[in-house]
Amino acid sequence: MAAALGIPVAFLGCEGATTVVCESPEEGPSGFVTCANGLVTRPAAVTCESELPRDQVCQGDPEFDQCQTDADCTEFPNGACGVASGDPFGDPFPGCSCSYGCVTDDDCGDGAICACASPVGQCISAECGTDAECDDGQLCARWDSLDECGGGGFACTTGDDECLSHSDCGDGQSCEYQAGKRSCVQIEPCAIGRPFLIDDEPRLAEAVLRDDWSLRTKHDAAALDADTRSALAERWLEVARMEHASIAAFARFTLQLLALGAPGELVASSAKAGADEARHARLAFGMVKAFGGVAVGPGPLGLDGALGDTVDHEQLLRVVYREGCVGETIAALEAREGQSRSGLAVFASIAADEADHATLAWASTKWLAEQIGPRAAYILAEELERAAARSVPLVRGEPELGAFGFLTSFEREALRSDAVESLVRPATLALMARLTTQFEEQAPLSVH
Repeated sequence: MAAALGIPVAFLGCEGATTVVCESPEEGPSGFVTCANGLVTRPAAVTCESELPRDQVCQGDPEFDQCQTDADCTEFPNGACGVASGDPFGDPFPGCSCSYGCVTDDDCGDGAICACASPVGQCISAECGTDAECDDGQLCARWDSLDECGGGGFACTTGDDECLSHSDCGDGQSCEYQAGKRSCVQIEPCAIGRPFLIDDEPRLAEAVLRDDWSLRTKHDAAALDADTRSALAERWLEVARMEHASIAAFARFTLQLLALGAPGELVASSAKAGADEARHARLAFGMVKAFGGVAVGPGPLGLDGALGDTVDHEQLLRVVYREGCVGETIAALEAREGQSRSGLAVFASIAADEADHATLAWASTKWLAEQIGPRAAYILAEELERAAARSVPLVRGEPELGAFGFLTSFEREALRSDAVESLVRPATLALMARLTTQFEEQAPLSVH
């Protein structure tokens, strides 16, 4: 997206720059203006055209359908009925569902602006609505991350910016908006919250009343209505339980690496990742207390069947691929999207630790595959296709919590499908090709 928008910009006075210049502005949709150097700004807000309601009838699967026409989507304004097609590489989701758009910024609420689209505009993250909201000499400009997790939005340029475009940064760096200014940051892979799988099912501890797992947060939920606070407390409890289970996942992984004589660097990284997950869990339980008003924590976590009788390289390769290469990458995208939508520091804090976990997952996969030999490529091929075939259960009538960082099940399924196809699949195929060459395996792999 950054390349498509041509984010690189020109500005006056690199040292202590106070003025950003847009030369040869070219007006586009949504009130956006593209400058000659690629800078995308928003001088004024516009009212988008809407094609709703349409006469067409959505053709989906009755088992999953939430609607048939746009007229069925009335929970919010600007409702559209259609088949969710978030996976650009595969089939659309089977059911027809409602999505809600915008025609003006007011439809989006705080922290977002309306970008015109078909059949109706869509809300995107923004800290400013127009150039007029920024300081003198500054512009409301788009920024985009180059890393695998993506992310971006609109924010005012400032005199403190260390960069205005990716071209202002060094190799392997991205110009991103963080902590109120644009800075050059290292491009990192994605990873977060490894699931604790036993017999391919996530194992979680039940929540109990206790106060020793809740880190204090500065979040004030008093202004929210009771239903919203309750819904947020439930969602943060889900996050907390999953992060808590991740501690066990990394503890088991550390033991398994030790049992197989893994390199010390992998063992040390696994142990550190477990400590990271403990802090993430406490942050999430703190959010449960902030929104729910009651301190809860994890009860006993069942470990039946967690280790098995023996540990072998093939078994562990499948586990780390499912839990790490697939599970962490998908969860990382959710966390980054949550931070982009809500601006909550807790999402950013969790996501910041997890890049190291992604490196650990893929490094461990490579080491295990090298120990196994040529058969490892076929194991990875099986696991990749298995990951592509799985999906997120679709939930009807779930609360809309996008402004607070949480995706709907339809959005999560779109994100999952895209992550598998655009991130996990290319990385897996590259590793398989390397292994095939390394072990001089000539048999073709039937993976497409």
